[in-house]
Amino acid sequence: MARGKAAEPVEPVEELSREEIDAAAADPAEVEGAEPDAAEVDEAAEPVEPKPKKVKARMETFDAVRPDGTVVVVKRNIDTGEQTVTEK
Repeated sequence: MARGKAAEPVEPVEELSREEIDAAAADPAEVEGAEPDAAEVDEAAEPVEPKPKKVKARMETFDAVRPDGTVVVVKRNIDTGEQTVTEK
């Protein structure tokens, strides 16, 4: 407690009976913006699953020279390791 100040009087709190507590718990107050109870939710509404995102393949493309001197283009999928070789 701070020196020089007297404590302020506190008003007594009214005690509730067990019946009043149970009645208040059985009938909760409506709160704006609160989520509805499970009983209030439409039974026909089914949860919507998000669509899977289509992941763009990571590809690399580069020119290479075969041992016989032919220039080719190599396309490689970095994720799967698949590659195609086409002549330029």
